[in-house]
Amino acid sequence: MFGDWRFGVVIVVILIIVLMFVVWNVARGGIGSHVHDPVAIAKERYARGEITLEQLNDIKKNIR
Repeated sequence: MFGDWRFGVVIVVILIIVLMFVVWNVARGGIGSHVHDPVAIAKERYARGEITLEQLNDIKKNIR
């Protein structure tokens, strides 16, 4: 008799954990949301100082 409600509690806890995982991943941008946009990558490299503005503009021009 006690096993019935305990099983229900375990199922609810598991569902809450799964829901929290889904919400957390959506809030961070989703699972597999890493977009391989070359212009975005070039902008990030420019922001880090890895390439110059001229190189960034060349990359944009060559891609588009």
